[in-house]
Parts: sequence; structure tokens; C-alpha cells
Amino acid sequence: PDERERIELSGGTVMPMEGCEGEDAGPARVWDSPAREKPGLAVSRSLGDGAGRALGVIAEPVYTTYQLQPMDRFMLIASDGLWDSLGNEQAVKITAKYLERNLPHVSVKALTEAVRREEGGQLVDDTTIVLVIF
Repeated sequence: PDERERIELSGGTVMPMEGCEGEDAGPARVWDSPAREKPGLAVSRSLGDGAGRALGVIAEPVYTTYQLQPMDRFMLIASDGLWDSLGNEQAVKITAKYLERNLPHVSVKALTEAVRREEGGQLVDDTTIVLVIF
């Protein structure tokens, strides 16, 4: 079954968070009921999330195979704290800017700061970033 169907068949609900005025806000999340109280996961696959597991969240990865090309320079692996705030192109642009100057540690810090700016000066979600340089 697809992600939503698997979660709903397991008793979970898939809905966005509820905003200040009762409107749907943000990405779809996994909840234990339409009341949207917990866990509020923005992913349907996760490692080590016991509450989510009971609602159909699984640890089995989705993967693709990609043959590295000579022009490939790096790979970003990150939690939804990055991807909910920055698009792929923006994250790559920021990373490449500092890698051109041989400052990989600064590139990760710049990504974190870009997320903070997008989120109004805070890191409201876990933001884990791994930069792999080829």
C-alpha cells in the first residue's frame, strides 16, 4: 500500500497541523487521531520512533541507485528540519558556495542559519545535516 494507506490501515491519521485559527498548516503529519494531539510526525518512515511504529510508521527505507558523475562534488543527508525550510536548489547553492572556498564546516553552519532565518530566528524542528564530500 502507499504511505497514507499503510498508516490509516494501522489506525493512524494523516493531516497537517492545526494553525492558530483552526486552519491546516504545514506538511501532512502522522497523528494518533483526528484530534491531532500526538505524535505529529512529518514523515511516514523513521528510525526508532516507537509511538509512530504503532501507527504504521516504518523503518524500511526507500532508496534509489545513482551512478556518481565526475561533476558530483557532495551529498547532503539531512532531517526534515532542513528540507521543510529550504528547497533542494537553495541548500545546494549554499553548500557549494562554501565548498568552493574549502570551508565545509562553514557550509553546514550556513545551512543551519538559513533554516533559522526561514523559521523566524529559531530552530523549531530538529535539524541534522550530514555533508559527504566526494
